[in-house]
Amino acid sequence: MLTALSYRDLQNMAVVLRNFATCDDIAGAIEAELNSRHHDHPLSAISPAPRRHPDNITTCRVCGKPAVIMPLSLTDRSVFATHAIQCQNRPAKDRPWQDGMCGHTEYITKGNE
Repeated sequence: MLTALSYRDLQNMAVVLRNFATCDDIAGAIEAELNSRHHDHPLSAISPAPRRHPDNITTCRVCGKPAVIMPLSLTDRSVFATHAIQCQNRPAKDRPWQDGMCGHTEYITKGNE
């Protein structure tokens, strides 16, 4: 049974067992520690981490809907254009185009090209 425990776990268990006389003493000490940690850091103080926003989201210049900056494939890439801005106001795969959809693609070029 003890072979499943790590060396660290065995060391921690040995320290706990040396410092307490009975299992009730160990259980009481564990409960006291849990209660003290709960009061130091109450659950109501937990807050979500700040959300990270992707840096490749922009706005379509034609319709104003969200657009994504995407790298061009190697076959479409040139010396002057390596990325494109693609409007996401487009149908999903295997869906027909509808009125109000944009789907505009704009190539990002270097310099005045």
